[in-house]
Amino acid sequence: MNTAVEIIKQTLSMHEVVEHYGFTQNRAGFISCPFHSEKTASLKIFKDGGWKCFGCGRGNSVIDFVMQLFGINFQQALIRISSDFGLNIINERPDPREVERYRRERAARELAELERQAVYRLKVLEYARLWQAYKFKRPESDDERFNWEFVEALRRLRYLEYWFSVN
Repeated sequence: MNTAVEIIKQTLSMHEVVEHYGFTQNRAGFISCPFHSEKTASLKIFKDGGWKCFGCGRGNSVIDFVMQLFGINFQQALIRISSDFGLNIINERPDPREVERYRRERAARELAELERQAVYRLKVLEYARLWQAYKFKRPESDDERFNWEFVEALRRLRYLEYWFSVN
C-alpha cells in the first residue's frame, strides 16, 4: 500500500489534481475551498504538493484532498486517483454509481466555472464602458453639468476594481 501512496505523491502534483477535478487557481495559487462556503478563495495550493485552507483549517496531501472532496476513505481515494489519472497502480475499479456521481459533480463544477467566466467577461465589458465614460465624459469646468455616465463611472469603478481583486 505504501508504494501506491509514494507513486501517487511522486507522480501527481496538487495543481494537476485540483485542475483535473475542475478547480482553477488564481494568480496567488488559491482556489475556493470546496469544504466550506466562502466568498473569497482561501485554499492555498503549495508547490511542494500540499494544500491548506485558511478558512476551515483542512489540508495535507493529494490523497487527503480527494478523500475529503468525495467523502471517501483512504483505500477508495487510492482507487479513485489511480483510475482517474490512469496510474494503474491498483487493480480495483470504482463503483459505477460512484463514477456517475463523480461525473455529475464534475459537470456541475464545470457549469459553475463557465458561469463564473461569463460573469467575469460581463464585468470586464462594464469596466471598459465605465472607464471610457470616466475618461471622456468628465466635466472640464466647475460650471459644466455632470454627465450621468460620468457619475455612474465614479460610483461603479471602485466597486469593480475591488471585485476584480478578489475574483
